[in-house]
Amino acid sequence: MGLSAKVDGCHVVAMPDGSRRGPRGCSAPEEFAAFFKQHRGVVFRTILAKTMDAAAAEDATAEAFVCAYAHWDDTVAAHPHPEAWVLKVAWNQHLSWWRAWGSRRAAEAPAPRWPAAQVPVDPQVLGAIRNLPRGQRDAFVLAALGELPPAQIAAVLGKAPGTVRAQLHRARARLRLVLGERISPEGRDD
Repeated sequence: MGLSAKVDGCHVVAMPDGSRRGPRGCSAPEEFAAFFKQHRGVVFRTILAKTMDAAAAEDATAEAFVCAYAHWDDTVAAHPHPEAWVLKVAWNQHLSWWRAWGSRRAAEAPAPRWPAAQVPVDPQVLGAIRNLPRGQRDAFVLAALGELPPAQIAAVLGKAPGTVRAQLHRARARLRLVLGERISPEGRDD
């Protein structure tokens, strides 16, 4: 069993014999380009909703796709849900940066806010989503903006699918209660 180490944001595997194997790269750039074009918007919007910072969302999205390109042949292309793989990398990248920044930030950091030109939803809806408990908020953002089903959300968040379905149900119920008719009950939790 190999050990892993991070190099330039992507994992390099240390083999039992002491040699190191890096990502194999991408031998199908056209296939990757189509994948990137199809999924970059979803990944960016999802991370933007998580970060409330366009620059941080753009950086995390770019890093995730760089790792996807580096691991295209050995991991991503054969993955059953490559979009969930990229989203998890972007999500984790943001969390890593947040933890590093959190240890250096001021005690009273300003509340994040959407860039003025990119307000994607009504401020009351945004406030209601922001006030959800973290687990419900993360599951809801990944379902609504990440367009992932509960099983893939569970993989991204490292939770059981049943937990994610319960969090989605509670988040949607809470949002319907707080927002009334502003949010439709069309979302499914299964």
